Amino acid sequence: MIIPLGEWFRLPRLGTDGFKRVLSAGVEYDSKSGFKVKENADLVALKSVLASELGEDINFFFRCFSCGVKMSCSDCPYNMLCSIEYCRKCICSRCMNLGYDNYIKAWRKYLSSTG
Repeated sequence: MIIPLGEWFRLPRLGTDGFKRVLSAGVEYDSKSGFKVKENADLVALKSVLASELGEDINFFFRCFSCGVKMSCSDCPYNMLCSIEYCRKCICSRCMNLGYDNYIKAWRKYLSSTG
């Protein structure tokens, strides 16, 4: 199952304990919109809970930190060395080819927006 980070999505019905564990991993729930992974969520715990509850492999879908294009770890040439569960600020191949200065600009923009 693919879980989008920072966007609303639906899950199959979970048991009470599984539902509580998903929320405690940093997911918010709205009865109309569904589930949304918060920025500071524990993705390792969330992946473990969902894999256990759903009996499926769990992969995250997210946006490039620099340009915002949708991507996943499988799109990254470094997927054997890191993962979104730990990195959190991944960039797509196009932005990677633009170089380090582009990445630093994205960090500056992010830091100025966090106050």
